Amino acid sequence: MKQQERIDKIGGFLLFIVAIAILILSRKYGIGTLKDIGPGFFPMLLGAALAVMGIILLTIGRSVPDDGESGRFPDVRGACSIVASILAFIFLSRELGLLIGSTSSAFIAALGDRRNTIRSAAGLAIFMGLFSMIVFWWLLKLQLPIIGGWK
Repeated sequence: MKQQERIDKIGGFLLFIVAIAILILSRKYGIGTLKDIGPGFFPMLLGAALAVMGIILLTIGRSVPDDGESGRFPDVRGACSIVASILAFIFLSRELGLLIGSTSSAFIAALGDRRNTIRSAAGLAIFMGLFSMIVFWWLLKLQLPIIGGWK
């Protein structure tokens, strides 16, 4: 068994175990009905989706062609930019509002891909900022300030 296949099987098993725990814990909160959804409904759906993904990953894994580069140090740029984008959203949206927080978060996350340029990352960030404003503030009517913090 190749190293990548072993990693996929372990990851699929762990994902399945976490999903089962989520399914069990979500029953505590009451699932409700489709007309009157309870607080445990969404975690139950997430747990079921994670369980299916875990089973798929456990059984078939991922077919990765051997490119001869499996021994080199993994690229951490993407992971670091994702973590930095989450932190940027938390702190900037609290201080400067939804538009600035989501735009800067998308920009930082887009820089994690080495193929993105500053220009393409900025375009994506502007689109995501406007999209999040339309969805969360205008359509869903969430009480999030567009500009300005949650002080």
